[in-house]
Formats: sequence, structure tokens, C-alpha cells
Amino acid sequence: VSVGLTIFLQRLRGAAHVLRVDDVGIDDRTSAFGGGAMPWAEIAVSRVVEADGRPMVGIELTEAARERRGFFTRTIMDEQREAVGCDVILPPEAFGLSRAERAVAFLETYRTQPERRVELTE
Repeated sequence: VSVGLTIFLQRLRGAAHVLRVDDVGIDDRTSAFGGGAMPWAEIAVSRVVEADGRPMVGIELTEAARERRGFFTRTIMDEQREAVGCDVILPPEAFGLSRAERAVAFLETYRTQPERRVELTE
């Protein structure tokens, strides 16, 4: 069993979710070296990016957020930033949405308009 798979399975065992969006931020457990906990204050912007031949949700973190990541995660983020301009890439399906544009609109509204969070989750 690979190290990545082992880490991923450990994370899944300890959590009831793989991706969570709430008042604190985004908790991404979709991969062993994914975004992890990303408080709203550490997310610079989310946008649609082209990855794996299709539109995906791209999240750009602040420099402080990038610096607190481990070596392997930062290495992956560096490669993704060079390839598509974002640190974290998620499929729109992870948000329960079929289009990346909708997922990005949801995240940007959630991030920039905290007063609308209750409305967005109903």
C-alpha cells in the first residue's frame, strides 16, 4: 500500500467528511496532500481553472497559508500553481455541483459575504 493511500485512509477514518465548507473555511480531505484545513482568511481567491482537460475549482492560498504546509504539500502546490495558477484543485462534483463556475460562485460569495452564509447553505 502506498504512503499516500495510507495517509488518505487514516484521514477518512478520523473524519465524517471528505470536503466541508462552513463558517471556518474549507476542509479538503480529498487527497493525502490536498489543501487540508483552509480558513477563509487564508484563501486569496477561488476561480475556474482548466485541469485534467476540464473546468475545475482552483483555490489560491495566501503566502502565509502556503508556508505553513509541509514540504510535500508545498511541492505539489508549487507544481499546480505553475501549471494552472492555483494551489488547490478540486472537481466541482466535490461540492455537489456539476459545473465549476457554480462551485466558484458559491465559494466566492461564501468567502466575501459572510452575512449570506446561512442563506447559501439552506
